[in-house]
Parts: sequence; C-alpha cells; structure tokens
Amino acid sequence: MRSQTLLCLLVAFASVYGHPGWKRDQHYVYQVRGRSLASLNQISNDYTGVVFKAQLNVQPSGYEKIAAHLTNAQYAQVDTKLSEGLETDIPDSELTFQKLPLSEKPFHIFYRNSAIRNIIVSNSIKNWEANMIKSIVSQFQLDTRATNVIRSSINMLSQDYSNSAVYKTMEETVTGTCETLYEIHPYPQHVLPSKPYVAPHKRLNEAVIEIVKDKNFTHCDQTFSYHAGFEGISGYQPGNEVGEFLSRSSVTQAVITGTLQKYTIQSSVTVEEIALNPSLGDNVKGIVHTKLNVTLDSMGQLRSEGHFTVDNPIEVGVVYAYNNPYSSDNSPRPVREYEHERAPDSAESEGSPYMTSPRPEGIWDPEDRQKQDYQEKPKLDEAPPSPLLPYTVGYDGQSIKKTQNIVDLVQRLVQEIGQEFPHPKEVLQQHTPGKFVALTSLLRTMNSQEMQQASTQILQGSGTSPAKAAFSDAVAQSGTGPAIMTIKTMILQNKVSDLQAAQMIATTTSNARQPTEDYVKYVFEMVQNKNIMSRPYLNESLLLSFTTLARQVYVNKDESQGKYPVYSYGSFRTSRGKAYIKNRVIPYFSRKMNEAIRDGDSPNVPVYIRALGNMGQQEILEVFAPYLEGQRKASHFQRVLMVAALDQLVKSKPRVARSVLYKIYQNPAEVEQVRVAAVFQLMHTKPSVAMLENMASHTNRDPNHYVNAAVQSAILSACDLEAPEHKEIRAAAEAAKPLLVPKQYGTQYSQIYLSSYAVKEAQLTYQQGLQTFVGEDYAIPMGVKYTLQQKLGGVTSNILNAQAIVSSVEDLVNVFQQQTKEYQYQKQEKQGQHAVNIPGSSEYVAKALGLQYEQREQLEGNLYLQMGTLQSIFSFDNHTVENLPRIVQILEQELKRGKRYQQRKMLNMREASLAFPTALGLPFIYTYDKPMLIKVEYEVKVTAQPPISPGQNLQQPDPVKAEFDINAVVFGAIQTQLGIFPPFNHKRYSAGYNKHYQVVTPLTGKIDLNIQRQQLKVELQNPGSEEDVRLAYFDTLPYTSKHSIDDHKPNMKIIRSPHPYKFNTVVGDKSTGVAVYIHATSDKIIDPTLLYERVKQQGLVAPMLKPYGDGIQYGYLEIGISGEKSTTEQIVLHMGYQMDYQQNSPAQNDPEPAQQVNAIPAFADDDVKRQKEFIDRVGRYINSPQVFVADAAVEFVGDSKTKYSLTAGLAKSNVDPRSRFIAYVRQYNRREPEPQTVAYVRADATIPNTNGLNMDYAMNMDTTSKVLVQALLQQHHHEVSRVHAHIKFSKSQERLRYLKEQDEYIECQKQMKQGDTQLPTCAKMTARANLLDKYSVKMTYLDIDPMIANATYKAYNGLRHYLYPRVQEDVIDPYPTDHLTINGQFSPSLETVNGSLESGYGKAQAKDVPVSQMAREFLVPHPVFHSRTRLYAQSLKIDTYRPICVVDKTHTSTFDNKTYPVRLSHDYTVILQYVPRRPSPNPQNPDQSVLEQLDEATESYIVSARAADERSLEKEIQMALQMPSTKGKVVKIALKPSLRGGPKVYVNDQEVRYDKRSSSDFYGGHIQIYALPNEEVKVEVYQAFYVIFNGKTLKLTAVNSKFRDSARGLCGTFTGEPETDFLAPDNCILQDPQDFVQSYTTGSKSKPRAECYQKKIVHARYISSKDAGRSSRDYSKGDEQSSDCTGFISKYQMSGSDICFTIRPLPYCKPECQPQGTTVTKVDVHCMKPDNSNAIWRTKLDKGIGHDFTSMETTKQLEMEQPLECVRRT
Repeated sequence: MRSQTLLCLLVAFASVYGHPGWKRDQHYVYQVRGRSLASLNQISNDYTGVVFKAQLNVQPSGYEKIAAHLTNAQYAQVDTKLSEGLETDIPDSELTFQKLPLSEKPFHIFYRNSAIRNIIVSNSIKNWEANMIKSIVSQFQLDTRATNVIRSSINMLSQDYSNSAVYKTMEETVTGTCETLYEIHPYPQHVLPSKPYVAPHKRLNEAVIEIVKDKNFTHCDQTFSYHAGFEGISGYQPGNEVGEFLSRSSVTQAVITGTLQKYTIQSSVTVEEIALNPSLGDNVKGIVHTKLNVTLDSMGQLRSEGHFTVDNPIEVGVVYAYNNPYSSDNSPRPVREYEHERAPDSAESEGSPYMTSPRPEGIWDPEDRQKQDYQEKPKLDEAPPSPLLPYTVGYDGQSIKKTQNIVDLVQRLVQEIGQEFPHPKEVLQQHTPGKFVALTSLLRTMNSQEMQQASTQILQGSGTSPAKAAFSDAVAQSGTGPAIMTIKTMILQNKVSDLQAAQMIATTTSNARQPTEDYVKYVFEMVQNKNIMSRPYLNESLLLSFTTLARQVYVNKDESQGKYPVYSYGSFRTSRGKAYIKNRVIPYFSRKMNEAIRDGDSPNVPVYIRALGNMGQQEILEVFAPYLEGQRKASHFQRVLMVAALDQLVKSKPRVARSVLYKIYQNPAEVEQVRVAAVFQLMHTKPSVAMLENMASHTNRDPNHYVNAAVQSAILSACDLEAPEHKEIRAAAEAAKPLLVPKQYGTQYSQIYLSSYAVKEAQLTYQQGLQTFVGEDYAIPMGVKYTLQQKLGGVTSNILNAQAIVSSVEDLVNVFQQQTKEYQYQKQEKQGQHAVNIPGSSEYVAKALGLQYEQREQLEGNLYLQMGTLQSIFSFDNHTVENLPRIVQILEQELKRGKRYQQRKMLNMREASLAFPTALGLPFIYTYDKPMLIKVEYEVKVTAQPPISPGQNLQQPDPVKAEFDINAVVFGAIQTQLGIFPPFNHKRYSAGYNKHYQVVTPLTGKIDLNIQRQQLKVELQNPGSEEDVRLAYFDTLPYTSKHSIDDHKPNMKIIRSPHPYKFNTVVGDKSTGVAVYIHATSDKIIDPTLLYERVKQQGLVAPMLKPYGDGIQYGYLEIGISGEKSTTEQIVLHMGYQMDYQQNSPAQNDPEPAQQVNAIPAFADDDVKRQKEFIDRVGRYINSPQVFVADAAVEFVGDSKTKYSLTAGLAKSNVDPRSRFIAYVRQYNRREPEPQTVAYVRADATIPNTNGLNMDYAMNMDTTSKVLVQALLQQHHHEVSRVHAHIKFSKSQERLRYLKEQDEYIECQKQMKQGDTQLPTCAKMTARANLLDKYSVKMTYLDIDPMIANATYKAYNGLRHYLYPRVQEDVIDPYPTDHLTINGQFSPSLETVNGSLESGYGKAQAKDVPVSQMAREFLVPHPVFHSRTRLYAQSLKIDTYRPICVVDKTHTSTFDNKTYPVRLSHDYTVILQYVPRRPSPNPQNPDQSVLEQLDEATESYIVSARAADERSLEKEIQMALQMPSTKGKVVKIALKPSLRGGPKVYVNDQEVRYDKRSSSDFYGGHIQIYALPNEEVKVEVYQAFYVIFNGKTLKLTAVNSKFRDSARGLCGTFTGEPETDFLAPDNCILQDPQDFVQSYTTGSKSKPRAECYQKKIVHARYISSKDAGRSSRDYSKGDEQSSDCTGFISKYQMSGSDICFTIRPLPYCKPECQPQGTTVTKVDVHCMKPDNSNAIWRTKLDKGIGHDFTSMETTKQLEMEQPLECVRRT
C-alpha cells in the first residue's frame, strides 16, 4: 500500500514538474494577437500587411504533454498610414476581420523538462496551418530550467531558487533551432500598474518574473530559408545580417508569475524586425515588422480529454517545415525531433573553436544536413518544389497550379507582353517588365510536359513576334531542368536562330537555381552534341556557359552556397558531381584543346583555353603545364591566354594560383607578355608583404623593362586602393613601394592599374583593374584587359571583364593592308624596280650583310567580353583577316539589296530572392530584379561605287550612299520589394522601390559619303515633326502594395511628397525649330550640380554604377520632342575636311605683316566652296605651308530654315616662322538677307625654328614667339564686338640660370668638350632649353556684347574659386577702359606658375599655383614640338619628346638610350635599316628570308654613315628610300660636310639648294630638305623619320612606331630593351661595341666570329604536383583519383647507358581501355646510372605502383609517346 502511495506521489510530482508552466488541474485560455507589416518606415508611415487574432485553449494532458486547440481565428488586412508608426495601436473597430481558415482541431505539445521538443497535429490539416500553430506554440518555449543550455562564457544559472539568470540555449522555435540568450530577472513592481496587461492574472504577493529572449540567427543549427542570386556574399548564410543590406532580430518578452520551477505564463510577446536596403545600396531602409502576442485571458477547470483528441496524429516538430507545392493535399510534413546532444557551443564561448569563424564547424552546414529537412531535389523534367515563394506555396501552401491551368495562364501572360512590347509608352503603364519577371516565375513551376505544351502552342508558325520573343527569353531566364530540355528541343527544331540560342543558353545556365547532377550532365551532353556544336555563336556560348556553371556549382564553395538555395535543397556541390567534373569534363576539354593546338586550329584554341579557365579548378594547371613549361609546343600568344585564363583559379584557389604565378614571374627568360600576365593575376591573389617587397626589389635587377613597368605600376596603384577589403594589400604595397626601381616607365611599356573607391553613404565599393600588354613592335598596346567589380550592400558582382589581345599590332595592320588593292599595286611598283641590284638600297645591303632575323609567329587575336551573365568570345588569325574581302563582299551585296533586322530581347540582368519564415509562421520574401527590354528594328540600304570588295581584295569606294530607318528602344528597371504573403488568402503585402528608365532612338535618314573629296552629308528626319516623341524617361517610385499573387499589374500606392519640386521647359524651338521638352518632378530639390559633386568626390565609376543617388525618393524625368511646337522637318548635317601642301610661287614669298582686321570677311554659303576659300586664305603668304581645314554645318529645314556653320583652318610650315589659324562661325535664317550671328577669329603667329644639335646655341638663341589674335562678333545687325590680343612667349633668364645649375648641364658640357654634342643628356638639355616659360597678353576690346562679358566674368569667378587661396585681388573704383593685361611666368623648375591680371576694375594676382607634369607639358610651349607631341612624350616618359638615335663624334646612342663608343671607317656603316619582322603571308613558305620580307614590303629605308676621310671627324651620310610616294623607285639622298655653310645635300646625285626660308621638296612634299639655325640641315621623310646633320653629328628621329622592333644597325633594335641593341646581322647579340659596328660595315674584311649569344626563351617548371592537386599519395594510389580509363604514373626510358625517370607522372590507358590518338612530346626527366636502388623503382613502375620523382632535378628532356585520350575497348 505504501509503495502504491509513493508511486502516485511520484507521478503527481512528475506531472507538475514535467511542464512547470502548467498546473495539472487547470484549463488556460489565451488571447492570441499578431501582425506582420511592411513599410518604408524611414520615409513614410504607410504600412501594409495583416493582423491576426485567435483564442488558444490549453490544458495539461499527462507527463510532459500539453493539449491545445485554436478557436475563432480571424485576420484583417492593413493598408493605411499609422500616425505613430509601429507604436500605433490599431483598434479592431478600424479593421475588417475575416475568418482565417485555420483548423480548430486539437494538437499536442510535448515537453522535455521545461523545454518544448515536439508538436503532434492531425494529419488532415494543411502544412501551412501546422506552421502557424508552431509560431503560436513558440511563444511558450520558455526554458526556465536551462534544459537546452549550451556552453558560454556568460552563463549564470539560477541558484537557490533565485529568479535571476543569464544563459544561452540552443532551442527550437518556428524560425529555426538557434542560439538564444536568456535574461531572467524580477519584473519591476512599480511598472505593473501602468502595464497591467503584461500580467493580467497575477495573484496577490505572487512574484512577477520577466524573461527576455534574444535569438542569434547567425548561430543556428537548423534554419529554414530560400535564397538565390547571392553568390557575391562570401560564406552566405541567413543570419542576423546578410551582406550589408539586411539585418534581422527577434526578441521575446515573457512575463510569468510564481517561480522558475513553478509558474504561470501571463503573457509572451515576440517582436521580429527585418530591416533592409531595398536596392541593396540605399541609405534608407525598409522594414517587415512582425509581432505575436499571447496573453492569459482566463483559467478554469479541466475540460474533457475528448475535446483534445488528435485524429491521425503526426509529429511535426517545433520548427517551420517546408510545404510540398505539388502534392495532392499538402498535409503536415513529419519532422524528426532535434538532437540536442549534438548542439554546438555558443559562438563566443571561451576555448570554443567557433570564436572567429563566421559559421563554425559543427554549426549547421548545407552540405551535411540530413535529407529529412530538405526539399527533394527535382528530377530533370520536374518543376522545382521551391519553398517560401509566392507561386509555389502562396495557394494554401501549394503552387498556383492548384487553382489555375498553368499553360493557359502562361499563354495569356505571353500574349499580354507581346501586345504591349511594341508600344514604348504602354511598357511602363502596363508594368510590362514586371510581367516578364512574373512570367519567368510561372515558368519555374512547370514540368517539362507543361513547358513543351506551352512552347508548341506559342511558337507555332514561322517568323518572329514579340510574344514568341517574350516566351523564349522567359524560358531561358527560368533556368530549370524543363527549361534546358525545352531550349534543346527549340534548337534542334530550328525554332530559334543560332545567335538567339547562344543567348538563351548563356542566360539559362546562369540563372539555374537547382543545378542537380543530372542538370549539369545534361548540359555537358549538349556540349558533346556535334549537331549543336556545329552552329556558330551557339558552340562558343555553350562552352563558356557550361564551364561557368560547373565552376559555380562544384568548384567555388562560397559561390555555390550563395548562388543556389542550399538551405532548401541541401548542397548541390556533391562529391559525385565534383568527381564528374574532375574525371570526365576536364579531360574532355583538355583533349579538345590539345587537338586544336596540334592541328593549328588557332580560332578554337582560345575558346578551349577560356573554357578551361572558367572552371577555376586546380586540375586545369595539369592541362596547361606542358605548354607553360615548354614540354609541348604552343605559341607565345596561346601561353599568354593560358595565364590570363587563371583568373577564376585566382578567386577559388588564391594560394595555389599565387604559387604558380610567382614562379612564372620569377623566370627572367620567359616571354615578357607571359610574365606580365602573371603579375596582373598575382596582384589579385592577396600577395604577402614579403612577396611584394621581393618583387619591388627585383625591379632593380630584372633586365626586362616591360615586366618591371608592370610590377611598378601595379604596386604604386595598389597603394591608392581605398576599399576596406583592400587594407592588407594596400599596406603590403606601401611597404614595398620604397624598394621599387626609381626609373619612370612610359605607356610604351606594359602597365597594370588597380583602383577602388568606397562610397559609404551608398554602401558601394568598386574595384577596377586595367592591364596593358605592350609588344616590342608597337607603342600601341597589343592587349588590353579591363575588369570592373562592384560591391553593393555587401553583395559583390562582376560588372565587366573585357579583354582584347593580338600577337602583334604591326602584323594585324600589315595583314589587313595586304588585303587592299592599293597594297597590291604598291608592291608591284616596288618589286618592279629590282632594288636588290641597286647598290646602297636596303635589299642590296641586306644581301651583302647576310642579314637574318627571327620571324614572328603567325598572327593570332582574341576578343573576350563578360558582361553580367553574358559571355562572348571571338578569336581570329591571319586566315580570318585574309578572308575579310569575301566577308565584306557578302555583306556589301546584302546591304545593297536592303537589309531588314528585328531584334527583341527581354532579360533579367540580375535577380535575387531571399525568403524565410517569420515569427508568425508566414513567409517573408525579398526580391531584387533588374529586367531589361530591348527592341531594335532597322532597315538599311547601302551602295558603294566601286564596290568595297570585288571578292579578291578591298578597295576605296567613292561615293558611299546609305538610307536607313532605325527604331531602337531600351527599357530597364530595378524592381525591389520586401514583404509577406499569407498562404491562406493568396495575397502579397509589400513595400518596395522601383526605378525605371527608357531610351528611344528613332532615326530615319540618308548618308552621302564622298571619300575622295572628304565630305560627309547626313540627312535626318525629325521624329517629332507631327506628334510628341519621348526620347528618354526615368523615374524612381517608392511604394506600398497589397495585391493578389497572380495580379501581374499590381496596384501600387506611390509614396511621394504632397509638394514636390517641378521643372518644365522647352528648349530649341526658336533656335533650331526642334522643340525639346523637359519635364521633371522630385521630392528633393532638383540641382544639376549634385551630379558634378558626386563625380568630383567619387570619380566617374561610382555615379555610373549607381546613377540614382543614395536615398529613396519619388522622382520623374521625361525628355522628348514636342510635335506641336516643332517647325523643323529635316536636319541636314554636313562635314568636310581638307588637307593641302602648298609649294608657293615666288610671288607669294613676299612677307606679309599681320593685317588689321576691320570687318568680318564674307565666305561662300556652299560648304565645299567655303572650304576652298579657307585653304587659299589661311595659307596665303606662308612659305611651303601645310594647310588643314575642317568644316561642319547643320541646317534645320522647315518653316524656319536655320543653318549653323563652323569652319576652321590652320596653316603651318617647317621653314617659315609664320603660321595662321582662322575660324568662322555663322548662324542665319534663309528667310533673312543677312546672317543673324557671325563670328570671325584670326590668329597670326611668328614662331622661329630652332637648332637641334648644340645645347649652348639653343640656350643663347632668342626663340621669342608672338601671336596676334583678332576676334570679331556681330549679332542681329548690332555693332561689331572686337577683341585684339597681342600674346608673347619667351624664355626667362631665371629659367636659363636654373638649367645651367643642373647636373645634366654640367655633364653635357663635359661631353661637348669631347666633341659629343647630342648624346642623351645633351639632347634632353637642348630640347628643354627652348621651352618658353614666360608669357604676356595685352588685350584691347570694343563694343563687347553683355552676354560675352557676363560669361567672361563667370569664367573668371570659376577660376578664382579653383585657385583659392592663392589669389589676391585689389579692386578699385571701375573706370571706363578697353584694355586687359595678363602677365605670367612659370617657376624655373616649371612646377608652379605666377600670374597677374590688370583691368579697369582692378588687379588680381595668383602666386605659386602648382602645375602637374601633364599640365606643364600642355601649358609651357616649345617652338618646334607642339603640345600634342609634348603630351605624348610625357606619357612615354621620353625626355627628348621623340625617340632619337645619335651618331656623334666618339659615341653613338640608340633609340633605347644605349650609348657606346664608335669610330667609323671610310666604308659605309648601317645606322638604321627598316627590317620588318612579319610572319610569312605564304603558307607554302612559312620561313621567309629577310630579302623575301623586304621584297613583300611596300616601303624600305636605310641610312648609312662613314667617315669623310680617315683623319677628319666629319661624316658623310647616305640614305636610300623606297615609298609609295616615290612609286617604288629608289631615292638616294647624300649629306656631305661643306667648308662653308651647312652640309651639301644630293638627291639622286643632284645637288639640292636649300635655305631657312624655303624648303626643297620632292615627291609632293614627302621628302623635305631645309636649313636650321647654326648651319644644320634637316631632311624629313614623311611618316617615317627625319635627320638633322651638321657635318659631324647626325641625329635621327623616329616620328611613329614604324621602326619599333623593325630596326637594325647602329641605332639598335628599338624594342624598348637596350640589352638587345647589339643585334648583329646574323641575329646574334654581340658584347663588344666595335665588333657590333664592324658587323654592320659594308665592304669590311671578314674576321673571326666574335663572342655572342642568342636571345632564347628558357622554360622552367612552374607547376608542382601539389599545385596541380596531386599529392604524393596520388602516385602510390595510382588510378584511384584518375578517370575511368586514364591513369597517371611516372615512366622510365633508357638514354644511352643511363636510365631516365620522368619527373611528372604521364597519362596511360588502363588495361580495359585503349588509346585514341597519341602524341610525342618532350618531358623533363632525371637520368642516372642503373643500380640496385633504381632497380626497385623500375620494378614498382612495371607493377603499376607509382613513385614520386618531383623532388629530383631535371637533367634533360626526352621525347615520349603519350595517349591523347583513353576509351574503353569495344
């Protein structure tokens, strides 16, 4: 009896303490009230959402079990302003409640100790109902006994019946199993009277305890969410913060009465806030606020257990469970109970390994979560069962297909879009971009059968339509398995063009959201489909798209986790998938690349290189290694592309990439472009301080200037990186900066520029990188790579990756020229002269010297563009260019018949989704979409006479006429919204921010191009001559919205100010007859200067990436043409350009002083006649002038017939100090007899010529230059406004004294005493001695128009503001004056400038104004070198303004500034010979000799020199030229010293007379000879070079890049590398200068070959086994990590008496497989004498057991046979 009593007491005790919040004999009634509201609460009090209320009945039902059920559940919709924001109480009287279809069936709650562990519901209710029940039950999750406590350094548990505690638990609620901070303390008694509702049933003297729970979403062991498109967030997880744009918090405040061991729950309130920047980067946030409150209403006696019986019970757990969108009933999803034994410690617990990890090991990871928690991954033909999305669970927890026929719905929506798309205004009004986004979402709910059915119905019939385009593009955008299957069908059935198919493939693979193993394999099967891969555009797109997909899914874990919904389906980065990529995909692409290289398939090699690079997989290094390390032959260009293709490996495996790239950079014998490419990639691997310091130090020793320039520019630009994430590399670069070589490198060397900028207000950072590859043959880069990346709201995205590179710019130009008819004619002319038989000619000397050279590789080129999700690549070689005439002919014939084109494209440039359950159990969803709709329609007809291409070559047509009708419309939007959607009413409650823009380009007209006369005429029809035409539109719309999920044109409540700023105007209606209207409205003041300020502060890139500003506001802008106010029907534009060289007659040689211009001269109205008048006037009285005239006129034809014209002319001469500039502007109406506005400007300058060979003479020479400027303006028959300005530039004595104090001046003086007057130091000082640092302007003016005076004053004010505080003003009482005086002088070093201004209004002075290097080159004039030359020289860092080669008394300096001693003999020595290194144009003769190359060229140049006699230091110069202007004839020019006057000049053995005032011209001025001061003569060869000679010193100046890497002789190779200057005729680099001079001396006696060396590429081992992902275990395991058929093992081979083992494992075919093609390649081996130790190795290898030889030294290379591919035996 006692035992039975004791047992009863124990049971009673357990029933009480099994659930301490419930009394075993009580029935509890709670009032439940919740709401979830969305708002842009920081700018508006507009809210939208739902309010929910119900009654909850609860009573204990046994040990650790509680029974409950809900009654009277109701909800009301909210869409109103809340005056006090979230603090506003909404009375029920103001709400319209409806019945909430929430089941009233009982459910059971199970406790363990004090914590809720499980819930049982009826299997007959819906899953969404179970989730709402869980949200209510979660309010009672009060773990007062710390049952689920986890280790934390802050834990302080309750002791001795205390009512205070602090600890952390890992507990389940509806929003997940997350770390929760408990703070328990007594509730303040004095607060209770003011808040009786917190404890409505408190008993007298009963303790009141407050429990506050703060959930940490970042530290969860179970979380439920859906996301897509956040690959830009490293280590994405739905925590307290997502990126920098979203924050989330959840706090529960519960009040209990009693003790922590036994209590009554009086109330429990959870407040959850989700705040985010709608557009990711706005400084204003929106919010979704959820509040759920349960309050004790009454307590009574227990009710019958029958009321709480659960029929068909099912355990559903406490946390949210995903719905099944496509099930028949969507019953509750069974969920396993959470195992608290595996709960991790707190993230900050002492000693915890999770303290610094963003997602600690052991915390929930999508790769190891049990499958029970996930949605089932869809099969390829199934619609993805995506959770938490409106179209999949918005209809009672199921998809929209439950209520509507999905095929019919899609068809209706497609038709709507198709009808609206052709009408630009309808697109905005009907919300067409949003409909396209909705269509994409609907298609994601379709299985393959449904999608194929829709495809058949919509795409039936031939031709295209907007509806078909919308459907095709939406299918691609959906990215599902059924979509890729449908696209393949469309391709094979020719439903889409190849170009459209390429775009669809790129789009669909990029937007895949569930890339299962089957999905990836299916796309790879398409890659292997010969039918598909035979189609242009599609093949390359498919290759690049697939490899990008493979990387995003399997290679980069962060990218895969952020891009795909891994928290819904589990990780897609499966072991089987990764093995498939490694064992099947990479070997396939490897074989394809190997075959392309082997077969010389140049256009396809870059495609496969890029495809492999896209993978970003470590194993691609194994593929590239044989080529990078020289074991297999590949062109230098292809090897550069391989290094450039490592950009994705740099991101996925930076450490591995850094190791390989650094080794490539460190090899000084590697091709320089390969090394430069490695440096660029290396800077993106976060190199260490030590590495950058070593690279910087190495620039002082590395002989290659191109590589040094790249390293220097990369480190210097890294020092200026501003983004916070670049802090480490910025610090490393700062540490390395002092170690860099002090030499400054110009743009003719390879450069690397990195920059980043952070805009904190917009949460925007951007990073851009620019890399230039410069070859030795051209100053223009042979390659450019530009990358642009932005980080907005913490989400990184790649905006642009563009690359253009050719193997040689010179070869590209030359191969193109070879396709022209003109080239063929010029070549025949030159070859007809048989120059090889003419002594002194280039070919004759080349034959005599036995000239040899290293021929370049064949031309290759590659263009690559990645913009957003789209990738495009175009590769070409010399054969592609050679086929250009045929391509042009086909295109020309097509255009002659008239070509019509229609392109309609819809795409979503960026889409991202994020959804998770709220505390109310309802899905929260945020979406970001960037749809763009593009429509291009045109009809073009072009005729050219004669045809541009008859088929065999290209020729210049004259004229070319075209007619065109173009209509292009681009509509884009950024659509964002955040909110909730209750599954029970199919509605969506959102706040959002939309931005729209539209650009319309309607162009109709004609073009008439006369190439021979250089005239262009364009006629354009005014599109707004009859009706209004919108040209541009932009708006920003913040809003709240309540609408049905299937409402594709939702009703938005726009948030805007009641008193906005408005701006409305019309411009151009009177001046042009084209009335352009501008309408603008904005909540904020409209200030155009704000954009300028942004550009000034942030640079150009940030405003371009985010042009909308940083806030959220209403705004509207529309620009268009008003048909009502426009009078112009047609706009006619005429442009012309004339250039003429005038050899003046003696009558014109009379000097003409600058004349006073008293009246504006009249010029012809006809544009061509006016140009001829200008040619005559501008060059008049100037000896041998070169005249340039440019003319532009625009006429508006209509009622007004207004015409504007501008004509400008310039005349300058090499021999006459006079030059002239004239400009004429006129505006008139043909109805008026006289022009309405006419302006005339004339500037006459006198600028003396200077000497070029003596610094002292240049110092002392008076080079004062004068300019007289006269300007006249007359408007509307008013008085003529006149301005006369006398401008003088001169050298100051301060500047001359400064120059003479320089070390370079002293050094030059020493050299001049030795007879060397123009070595590099003296040449630099000679050029600098003639800079004019002092200036003065004396201006008089009369009858100045007030408008001009006002504009001048504003300009002065702007300048004064810019120069503040360096400006001092002395204002006096104004007095009438007609003069203005400006004086100024630069500091002797030219680093600052002083200036003064004096007028009748006062004086102003500016002192010590800093002048940048580029500014001083522009502002400080030189009598000979104009500003364009000076600026270009500054960019190249050339001290002498142009590259020079000097043969002086005792020394010679090359183009690359290598100076060496020279003593010429009486035999001619080659100074400069033009020897282009071009690939052979003849496939039958790939290795052309120098003579054959010279014979193919259309021009040749050679300059030779000899001593005049053996005792004299004077020289004789001989030049032999062949040019198209000489009709291929050899022209010989001889320069000989003279006893008096300048040197004598002979042309073809006839002496030429010349002087300082006139030029002796030959062949239309292409050869000019004239005198310079100090008895020097200058010979100019047009577009090639010029020489200055005084009988002793010869200075040869290159005027362009023609001679770069094409020069031979004493001037060096002109490659930018002085080390190669001593290249002898036999292509060997000599050491001794005299040997070098002797080698180029004709007629010299042969002597033994001097010591020399060849410049060769020496390959090295860059990629170790570890780098390639093969550990030492891989060798012993043999085939374990190989593909099914291919294994890797080291091999051995006898070489003489030695046995040699391969350093790296080689591929072999397994026994069950056979090779499919073999190749013989050279491999690195280690050789030794046979002995017992290596006998063991041989035995192991014979048995198939590998051995690691990678640590052994390479002793030689041997040829070994290897399989190209292994296949199973059939």
